[in-house]
Amino acid sequence: VAQWALRNGLLPQFYTAIDKVLEADPNHPRASLVKQLKEQMDKPLGDSSKQVAEMKAMIGRSDMKVKESKHFLLMPDTPDTKTRGKLTRSDERIELLEAVYESFLLRFYAYGVKLEIPQERLKVVLFNEYKDYRLFADKLSPALASASGFWGPEQNTSVFFDHGTNDTFKQ
Repeated sequence: VAQWALRNGLLPQFYTAIDKVLEADPNHPRASLVKQLKEQMDKPLGDSSKQVAEMKAMIGRSDMKVKESKHFLLMPDTPDTKTRGKLTRSDERIELLEAVYESFLLRFYAYGVKLEIPQERLKVVLFNEYKDYRLFADKLSPALASASGFWGPEQNTSVFFDHGTNDTFKQ
């Protein structure tokens, strides 16, 4: 049941199922691994000012904001208007990043495979406009011309543009 909940993106139900497994068998190996992972993921990562400075230097634009979550640094230039009355586009993205991060690690741990847990926040740049994204990507490498997003190993940063704001997506 826990694995089904995880496959279907139901994280609260996944944790409830893990707790039930541990009630029935406190030494269950995979459920114990999941609990250990949760404890590791909940540890604060500390100050990210050095990473923020690296990102600002890499992008070189003063209009980029910085949003910090439990495991991510997001540098967006998306508008601060709320979508569907709830969150901004950058807030939606950072919530999605957190959910994918947690689900990814949990998926492996639920099957008994331990992964190295990042010890600092993961860096992500989110351009509102495709043209801005392309200008930045082209500076790094012409090979990125057809990519919708990428991870730059030298910068250890993921870079995307907000597909949800382009006209094709809206249609």
